[in-house]
Amino acid sequence: MNDGLHFLCQVTDLPEKTFAVAEFSLQEELSQLFTLSLTLVSQRADIDLESLLLQSVKFQVVFNGVEQRQVSGVIAQAVLRETHAHRTLYSLTVRPALWRMTLNQDSRIYHRQSVPAILNSLLKKHHVLADSQLNEFHYIREYVTQKRESDYDFFARLVAEEGPIPIRVWRGRKPCFRSLKATDVFRKMRRRNRLSSAVSRQFRTNVWPAMGKVIVLN
Repeated sequence: MNDGLHFLCQVTDLPEKTFAVAEFSLQEELSQLFTLSLTLVSQRADIDLESLLLQSVKFQVVFNGVEQRQVSGVIAQAVLRETHAHRTLYSLTVRPALWRMTLNQDSRIYHRQSVPAILNSLLKKHHVLADSQLNEFHYIREYVTQKRESDYDFFARLVAEEGPIPIRVWRGRKPCFRSLKATDVFRKMRRRNRLSSAVSRQFRTNVWPAMGKVIVLN
């Protein structure tokens, strides 16, 4: 395991070696939440797909025993694709922890709170690991209204309105989002078809035969 290139996938509530990675593709876009698509092989055909949903998952690219890249998130979709002999093929779609904030729609009024306090409460509500270092004064707002918005859209709107707020959302051991630079990012999010770039990477391993190719799009 220490030599060469390896792709590893660990689902929180399953034993470490439950899955081997047959194929993956990672779609990342400016101002968008990433999508990691995994094709996995397991000796188990009895994994409860429903129980996998919203579980935490960690995907690693390791070369010569050294981690080169880690992508952590939650399982948004799980599919059992096919079974051959003693191996079963599964597909998982992984989204960042922030994606959980897109699943609801809410209307509420926040009274006498600052925007950073509201943002932190939203992150805590959805169990998103984050920290903040507030060195600048942020005014207490008398009323802030969320009206038929997902928590994610509300979060993005407040950041765009307030300006730079040093909150870091963590993905694994490393920060994946810094709202210190997020003002322009979230404004662009409102114009998803403008000034955006996308990178899609898809790789095949030798765990499962004849699947996949390498794709890079700019």
